[in-house]
Amino acid sequence: MSNVFVEVDEAMKQERMETLWKRYGGFFIGFLVIIILGTAANAGYSSWNIAKNIKQTNLLLSITGDDALISKDLNGGLKDINEIRVAGSFALKNETEKALSHYNIIENNDIKKLASYMSINISQDLSAEDKLAKLEAISLDNNNPLRYHAALDGALIEANVNHNYSKARSYISVILNNSDTPKTLRQKAQSLDILYALKEKTAPDNNTTTK
Repeated sequence: MSNVFVEVDEAMKQERMETLWKRYGGFFIGFLVIIILGTAANAGYSSWNIAKNIKQTNLLLSITGDDALISKDLNGGLKDINEIRVAGSFALKNETEKALSHYNIIENNDIKKLASYMSINISQDLSAEDKLAKLEAISLDNNNPLRYHAALDGALIEANVNHNYSKARSYISVILNNSDTPKTLRQKAQSLDILYALKEKTAPDNNTTTK
C-alpha cells in the first residue's frame, strides 16, 4: 500500500512541475538568457577596455617629435599626461607661453596640481611675491603631493631674492617637521637650513624684509 502512496506523490510532484513549467518556463528561459548575456557582455567589456587602454598607452609612448606631440586620439588621464609632456618640451625651449597654454587645459585634478606647480615655476609674469603667495598655498595644502617641493622653492626665493633667511627657514621647517618628507628632499632642506642659519646670524638686518 505504501508504494501506491509513493507513486501518487511522485505523480503529483511531476504534475506540479509540468504546471509550473507551462506557466513560468518562458520566464525561466528568459532569465537564464539575461544572466548568460550579462556575463558575456561584462567579459566582453573588460576585454575591450583592456585592449583600449593598451592601445592608448602604446599611442602615448609612440608620440615623438615636436609636430606630433599632440594627439586627439588620447583620452582622459593619458591625454593630460601628454599635455604635461608637451608643456615640458616647450618649457625646455623657453617657449613659456606655449608651455603655459598646455598646462592650463589639463582636467585631471591630481595632474592639474602638478601643472599648477610647474606653471608657477616657469611663469615670467609673476613677481617674486606672487610666486611666494602661490607656493605658500601649495606648501600648506596637506593633500597636495608637491607641498614639500613648493616649500623648498619658497625658501629659495626668500633667501636668494628677498634675502630674508628667517622666512626662508620657516619654509624649510615645513619640510623638516614632517616624517613623510622624501629622503633626498629632506637632506637638501637640512643643508639649506644650516646655510641659512649662518647667513641669518651674519646678516640680521636683512631679515626684516617682509612680503
